[in-house]
Amino acid sequence: MRQYLHVLHFSWRKPDAKPVLSQQDKKERLEWAQLYKDYDFSKVIYVDECTLYLDYSGAYCWLPPGFQPSQVELFPSKVNVWAAIGILGQVSISIYYENTESTTYIHNLEEELLPNIEEYGPDWKLMHDGAGYHTSHEVSNFLDDHMKKSFDPIKNLWALLKKKVGSRDPESIEELEEYVNEEF
Repeated sequence: MRQYLHVLHFSWRKPDAKPVLSQQDKKERLEWAQLYKDYDFSKVIYVDECTLYLDYSGAYCWLPPGFQPSQVELFPSKVNVWAAIGILGQVSISIYYENTESTTYIHNLEEELLPNIEEYGPDWKLMHDGAGYHTSHEVSNFLDDHMKKSFDPIKNLWALLKKKVGSRDPESIEELEEYVNEEF
C-alpha cells in the first residue's frame, strides 16, 4: 500500500497546524502594524483560546500532492483553554470541555476576565482575533465599545503551552488540566 501511495506521489508528513498567510493577510497585518506603531498597548488585554489534546502525537497522515489541510483533529480527549494576558502578565485562565461558542466566550469574559482587571484601570481595551464567536451579535452587545480587531501575541503563547504540556506526556484529563495550570 505504501509503495502505491508513493507511486501516486502522496507523502507521509504532518499536516500544517495553521494555514499559511496569504499575501492579502500579510498586507493587512502590515497595514495594521503601521497604523498602531505608536499606540500605547499598556492598557490592552489580549484574549484567546486553544485546544490541547491528550496523547497528541503530531498526527502524521498520507496526503495527496498539493493537498494542504489546515488542521486535523484526531483525538476526542481534549481540554479547551481560554486565557487573557496583558503587559502585567497573566490576567486569567479558564479550562473547559465544551466547544467554544458565543455563550462560552461571554461566560469567560464575565467570570474570568472582568473580576481580574483592576490593575488596568477603567480605560482598558480588549483585543482578540476575528473568530465568529468573538464577533457575534451577542458578544458585540456584551462588549459594547471594548471590541477591537487584533493580531494578538497570545497566539505565540499557545504554541509554547502545547509544547510544554505535551512534553510532560499527560496520561489523563486530570493531568492535562494540572499541567496546563502549572505551565501557564
